[in-house]
Amino acid sequence: MKSLDLLKDYRSMSEKELQALVTDLRQKVSAQKIAVKLGEDSNSSKLGTLKKTLARALTILTEKQAEGTAKQGGEE
Repeated sequence: MKSLDLLKDYRSMSEKELQALVTDLRQKVSAQKIAVKLGEDSNSSKLGTLKKTLARALTILTEKQAEGTAKQGGEE
């Protein structure tokens, strides 16, 4: 259920908000990779969760951008 709530939240965001979220998630993934490699964090499953969340956000952002392109194409 938790991921469904996240998807609803992401779908209600604007493109700019999603882009900011994607940037933040990319930084978190990078920091988590470094932490795992250095042995600072032994919870490597957190990295997988962050990657999945990033993928979901990117998918929704791509869908929104495609909708915007389709709407612009229809107006001409």
